[in-house]
Amino acid sequence: MVGRPRIAILGPARITAAGETPNRLTWFTQVAVYLALHRDGVSLEKFTADLWPAPGRPGQARAIATSTRNETAFKVRRWMGTHPDTGTPFVPMGTDKYYRLNDRLLDSELLQRLRKRGDAKVAAGDPTAIDDYVTALKLVRGRVLPEASGTGWGWLANADRREDLNVPAMVVDAAHRAVQVALTAGDLDRARWAANLAHDTDPHSDVPLLDLLVIAAQAGDMATANRHAWEVVWANDKEVPEELPTETFQIINRIFPAGLQSVST
Repeated sequence: MVGRPRIAILGPARITAAGETPNRLTWFTQVAVYLALHRDGVSLEKFTADLWPAPGRPGQARAIATSTRNETAFKVRRWMGTHPDTGTPFVPMGTDKYYRLNDRLLDSELLQRLRKRGDAKVAAGDPTAIDDYVTALKLVRGRVLPEASGTGWGWLANADRREDLNVPAMVVDAAHRAVQVALTAGDLDRARWAANLAHDTDPHSDVPLLDLLVIAAQAGDMATANRHAWEVVWANDKEVPEELPTETFQIINRIFPAGLQSVST
């Protein structure tokens, strides 16, 4: 049974809602995600400017019929459905000139809650912390909102948004904590799984590569550790490890105090 709308952005956007699924699903998925990420709601003017932007005029809407905006709000309201206890639409009628999506469940927020619970368990010495981190990471289905690289979704570039950049960093952070806990427990397979998932989610971050380096070294696979170290160097567009940021270089130097072995790119 579907109750509250479920909005998933830890991968391609996915909506689970109780109401009638609209045609033009790609468009209405974007609208639902937009409302879900603006937790406190948005003004009618911002809603229009963000979803129907005027080319070359940031923050302004292009000319659209009022009926177009109203029909969009109506169809997303019908899709999101009504609260099973009160019968109130999850997308209110907007009589205060604001659009919002109430009581939605957002997977990135659940990931954060699970990560924080894992942190609290680590602080308390509870060995089940890894379970919370793993549960959080299993919410990840791929690159965060890959739709953002295509047509539309320009509002994600607004200063108050950037979930396409910020949420992958959250995944990397949760995975790094999982790696640390797993390594302490000697669970190299789980540590490697978490680091690889983080790398797939945010291939531009050094953290997963450094985690994979440490994991390989702890496993005694120094050839793979050496390869990962070079991948960090290349990802930063450097020639040698000494050119890396100090903290990054220190991690590599601690494992390879005599320097890296040469490898082919």
